[in-house]
Amino acid sequence: MPGEGGGGGKKCQYIFHTTDLIVPALPCPGLDSQFAIVETVVTGLQDAFPRQLRPSGAGGKRPWMRKTLLVVSVCTGGFVVGIPFTCKVRSDTDAGATR
Repeated sequence: MPGEGGGGGKKCQYIFHTTDLIVPALPCPGLDSQFAIVETVVTGLQDAFPRQLRPSGAGGKRPWMRKTLLVVSVCTGGFVVGIPFTCKVRSDTDAGATR
């Protein structure tokens, strides 16, 4: 009958479309934090070693290249340092416990 059921189908469709918008946005806070961390480390290194790491305005053909290489180096270093935190390494004590 048309009057029965309460129209529950429309609510479910609305909730489904809302999650379609929210789920892709979940990585955004993580990416924002990662940009902040990388920029903090890059700025600290540039302040500690200004002659070597600061881009020279008129001296070089590509003044942006030093910062680009520094950012790539910081990201690569962070990736390499993070690998042990995300991978399970089996130690000798773990091997004996499984036998």
